[in-house]
Formats: sequence, C-alpha cells, structure tokens
Amino acid sequence: MITELGLTGLVLHNSPNLVYLTGVNIKTFERPMFLVSNGEEHVLVAPKLDKEKLHRFEASGGKVVVYEDGADIEKLLASLAGSLGIESGKVGFDETVSLRVYRMLCRAIGEIRLVGITDDLLRRRYVKRKDEIENIKRAVNILDEVYRKIEASLEPGLTEAMLSSLIVNWGMELGADEVFFSAVQAGENSAIPHHERSARKIRRGDVVVIDISLTYNNYFGDLTRVFVLGPVDSKLRENYSVVKKAVEEAFSNVKPGRKASFIDDVARNYLSKHGLASFFVHRLGHGLGVEVHEPPYLSPTSDDVLADGNVFTIEPGLYFPGIYGLRLERNVAVLGGEPVYLDSYDVDIVEI
Repeated sequence: MITELGLTGLVLHNSPNLVYLTGVNIKTFERPMFLVSNGEEHVLVAPKLDKEKLHRFEASGGKVVVYEDGADIEKLLASLAGSLGIESGKVGFDETVSLRVYRMLCRAIGEIRLVGITDDLLRRRYVKRKDEIENIKRAVNILDEVYRKIEASLEPGLTEAMLSSLIVNWGMELGADEVFFSAVQAGENSAIPHHERSARKIRRGDVVVIDISLTYNNYFGDLTRVFVLGPVDSKLRENYSVVKKAVEEAFSNVKPGRKASFIDDVARNYLSKHGLASFFVHRLGHGLGVEVHEPPYLSPTSDDVLADGNVFTIEPGLYFPGIYGLRLERNVAVLGGEPVYLDSYDVDIVEI
C-alpha cells in the first residue's frame, strides 16, 4: 500500500483503520497510540501501561516502543521516522485524527509531508475477506442467541435500563468482545429510532424494539427485532408485515454492480405503495466491519456500488411519534454474486 500510494511510510493513530491493519484494539484514552511503518517494519508507539496487551502484535513480527507519562511523544515519533527511513518524503495518515493529534503529527513529521489516506483505507475495507466475514458471522450468531435469551426473559416490570444491562451481560457471556450498543425502546420510546434506554418500566401491551450491536474478533454484527407484550392488534401486524416485506424486496434486488441507492429506493418505494414512506426517517442500511457503520451505505444519495464481499444491514422502519415504532434489521453478505442472510433469529413480531 505504501509503495502504491507513492509514500515513504505511514503514521496511523489509534482508530478503526489501525484495528483493521494490525488487529490491535485497545482503549488508551487520553494517551495516544500510533503505528509507524515503512512498509517492511511496523512499530507501535504505545503507553507503557498498555505494553502487556500488545504481545500478539509482537508475535506477528511487529515491534512495540512504549513511553511513560510526560514523555515527548513528538520527539519519539520524529526519531522513529528517522530510524525507519521515512524522515523525508510523503507520509500517510488517517484524517479522522483529533485536532490535538493532527498538530502533534505536524510537529513530528511536518505538515507539508502528511498525506491523507483515509479514503484509500476505506476502499480496502470495502470488500471483506473470508476471515472477516466469518468474524462478522460469529458476531451475528452471538446476537441470535442473545435474542433468544431476551425472548425467554422479557416481562412486565423490567425497566429498559435493566434489560439493556442484561443484554450486555449475555453478549459477553456468549463470547462477544464488546456489546457496543444495547437499545431497549418500549412503548412510545420505540418511535425514537436511536433511543437507548431509560428507567421506564416495560408494561403489558408495549411494543418493544431492541437494537443490539456487538463485536467478535473486532468485527460487528448489528440486529434489531420487535417484541410485543400481549396480543398484536391487526393494524400493528399489518404495518409490520409491510416492513418485513420491504426487507425481502430489498434483499431480492441485491446484486454486485448495483448502486446501493437503488436498493434503498426499492424498499422506500414499497413503503410508499402502502402510504407509509413518510414514516421511514433514515437510510435503509450501512456496511459492517471493524466499524458498526461503514461503507457501503444504502441511502438515497449514496454513490456506493455493491460488490462481492460486501456485508451490510437492511433495516427499514416505521415510526409513529408518541405511539410506537417498528424496525427489522437483518445482516446480509454478498457471496458468489448473491445475497445471503447471516442472522437466523425470528423475523416476525415476537409475542410475549
């Protein structure tokens, strides 16, 4: 990659792109961490207190240089650049850095020498390798099992926050690295797409929308399902059947070479035929990988083109403010020219 881009090296901060390139995913908080590479030698500059977390990187042939609090990190980076032969020429960096880190890189490397490579890294992440898809599939398998536990445990009296906490525990017990998002949306809160949790108690008659994303080996799965505590009335069932059918219509139109915006249009047009498009207030889906939201984006304005190896969500929803919301989110991989569902948990409304 370094040679292809006409660079002498790269300096990447702690970010999803560093996770993608190295497999290192640790929180260093206010202490920065960097990968410095000339294409042949790869050095992680990390806080001393995190050294024990980096044995795997060293075992794979990387080198770790640690610093203590108060160290001159800019001087350390400049010294490493010299020892790796990248003290001149263009050096790639990830533009998602904070302003503080960017200024640090400018002083250590030289602003005029820094070349943004974020878009190139995203292009490399766009098509998933077999091992990446297997990791996403395992994350989704864990989610399937979490939803089965929810079905067995959901009852009136639980608060949204209590159930959200249980979901985190179940995910970790089942092998997730991290439960990144655990949204429990009961009753009127289900009409707020990104409501997370509150002290509201779940009551008989509630629609409960549950949206969970978690990681396995640093890769995300992301599913949403709908539960109802009690009989499902005919209008709610009818609306949900439209959402479910919109998923199926979108899925059946997934092909390599098609624009992601076309898939969004398919689902949106289906909702429109039923007079419900105005209640669908977000894009149809997003890619999955080392980030829970990454290309391809299935939205009306997306320029992304689908390809074999893409993994993404399809998640139409309907939101009736102050009343209830409905969303079905499935995870899809494009393999051998055809779409494949990665999730297996019930896609119908689950009556409790």
